Amino acid sequence: MNTHIVVEDAFAAALLERVLPSAGAPDIRIVVGGAQMTALSMGCSLRVDRFPVIVLLDARSVDEASIREQQREDEFFLCDVGPPLPAALVLAVPAAEVVLFHDVSALERLLAAPISERSRIEARFIPAQVLAERLRASGRFGSDVELVRALDAATAKRLSAHPLIQTLERHVAEFRAVLAPPATELRRTG
Repeated sequence: MNTHIVVEDAFAAALLERVLPSAGAPDIRIVVGGAQMTALSMGCSLRVDRFPVIVLLDARSVDEASIREQQREDEFFLCDVGPPLPAALVLAVPAAEVVLFHDVSALERLLAAPISERSRIEARFIPAQVLAERLRASGRFGSDVELVRALDAATAKRLSAHPLIQTLERHVAEFRAVLAPPATELRRTG
């Protein structure tokens, strides 16, 4: 049974395809769901269609109280209704772009430009905007998706250590354990 990971946009899909260790497995499908509520609704629909689902949304905040409230409301919408299948909501705090700033030196190499201390600090709060500014200033990539696709294997592996990616990978492992067919006992006759 395939586990679907629903994301909001092409950037998040490209990022997961590149840095999530389980992304290439045949039982994992990464799906772009659109804006936040649309992605959440798609996750619910997939669950009703009897697919395990993980929905990755941008928190769009670093305020812990706001994040907890969003988590509670969206988890209720996704997980408390529908068939008894695994479902999880994961919030990227504040946005999925923060993963790229986990290895600033690699990002600087890709962009062929240094990232100022100010931009590094701002990236903790508004990573999508900082990344867009750095991309424009660099002129090396036409989009954030192009940048992600340019990540080499070593950088992708380092980025896979980001807590967001590790959380997603943990959910995938938990889902696989729950969905695995029961082991059959082999008996020797003789």
